Parts: sequence; structure tokens; C-alpha cells
Amino acid sequence: MRKLFTGLLFLFVQITLFAQNYEDIIIMKTGDTIFCNITKVNSMYLYYDTKNGDLTDLSYVKTSDVERFFQSGIIVESPESTSLNTLFSDKRLRIGITGGYSNRLAQIPSGVDESLVSYYKDMKSGFNYGLDFAYYFNYKNGVGIKFNKYRSVVPPIDIFMELPDGTIITGKMSDDVAIKYFGLAYSFKSNAVQNNGWFFGNIGFGFVGYKDNTVLIDDMIFEGSTIGYNMDLGYDFRLSEGIALGLQVSLFSGILTSVDVTMGGVKETIDLDENSYEGLGRIDIGVALRFLK
Repeated sequence: MRKLFTGLLFLFVQITLFAQNYEDIIIMKTGDTIFCNITKVNSMYLYYDTKNGDLTDLSYVKTSDVERFFQSGIIVESPESTSLNTLFSDKRLRIGITGGYSNRLAQIPSGVDESLVSYYKDMKSGFNYGLDFAYYFNYKNGVGIKFNKYRSVVPPIDIFMELPDGTIITGKMSDDVAIKYFGLAYSFKSNAVQNNGWFFGNIGFGFVGYKDNTVLIDDMIFEGSTIGYNMDLGYDFRLSEGIALGLQVSLFSGILTSVDVTMGGVKETIDLDENSYEGLGRIDIGVALRFLK
């Protein structure tokens, strides 16, 4: 889990650092995109510079070849354009409704009976849905809040248990697991070629709440909370001026070191052994409908 989170964090940082090298974007009529720093614009030429290692390369293009460009986060119409086609990078507020498939990363406990392995595998997979808000103070960087809920319901199965005195009892076993995440995030996005959409990423931390309505012959409730981390990487496809459809991969992390167990109306707090910590990490693959303003 730690190696996976570190790897995704490294990828996120590399994408972010690439985009931070440049403040402006030029979109050519050929569909090419130039990430750069625009230094001067007149009716004939658009001058810009790009970084090549420690060196700065100076160049220019004809304004007649430019479809549109971004300077300091503001869309500027090319002198040759007949109308301004508003692009998504100018949108500051993003509201997203998300959902998809989830798979928890915790390993199946060692020593589990072979007949229960498939049951525990079912517990590791589920679905998620959520809501996120982000405000961009320029067209690349922003801050936001995120809510997400994971749910996994395993239908009842028949089990039997042998008590210390040799008595065998039978009954049902089932789990209804819910994991809620609510946190803050740093958000990043970058225009893609031809402005059909953009890559984006979020990284943040927040509150993680866990609840498992369990039936193990008797009804029990396991609850706990901790601080966790979240990371998203994905791509938003342009649908219209104010709507985008996103595909994304998300990583959540968190560990419970204690749980509250309620049984027969009595609640008890149990400190878990280090080898029995409840891992809340998971990977989500999902889609998002985003509204942009």
C-alpha cells in the first residue's frame, strides 16, 4: 500500500512540476498546443519563451496562425478569430458527481478457512459515489473539498461455530461495510492537445469513518475513525461549455488501530493488535460528471 501511494504521488508531482514551468498556453489553428511564457503580443506576431534545461529558448508565431491563447489565466481572442469559443480552462468553479467500482487493498486475514476465502474477497470489492468542489485561483491550481462513500454488502451465508466446551452452534454470517471520506484537497489541471479536455489531479487528507453492520450468528456493529489521504488522477472530456465527463483513478488510505464494538446494546472499545489493524486503503475506478462555472 505504501509503495503504491508513493508511486502515484511521484507521478502526480512530476505532472504538476511540468505544468508549473509555464504560465501560458498557445493553441494553434493546426490543433497544436504550446506550453510557454508569452512575453509580447501585437497584431502581427505573438512572442514567447520556453525552457530547455537551464536555457531559455525565444520564439514567435504569426497571430494569423493562432486560434486562441491563454495569458495569466485569461482567454485572449486571436486577432484573426471571428468569435471567442469559451474554453474550459477559464472556468474557476468545478462541481463533480462521481461514482464507480472500488477494491480494498487490505489482504485477506491469514488462517481463514478455505470455505470463507471467496466471502472475504467479496468484502474487498464494492462501489463508491461522491461529490467534490474545487475552486481554481488560476487555470492550473486550485483548492477544494471532497466527499466519498464506499459500500460493500455481502449476502448472508450459513456458518457453524464450535464453542470451547465442544458445543456447535449454527447461524448466519454477513457484512454491510461503509467507509466515508471527507477532506480538503489541492487540485491541478492542465489543458490537453486541441483543448478537447484536460488532465487533472487532486491530493488531500481528511476524516475517514468506518462502519460494519455484521451478523456473526449474533448482530454486531463495528465502528471507527481515523485520518486518511486521497489522490485522484484522471482526464475530463469536453461535452459542452459548462459540462465535462471525467474518467479517473483514485487512491484512498487509512488505518484503524481501534474499533468500537456494539453487541446487545452494549458498546466496548477494543484496541487492535498491530497485526490486526483494519486497513481502509482502496483503489477506485470511476466516472464523474462535472459542472463548470
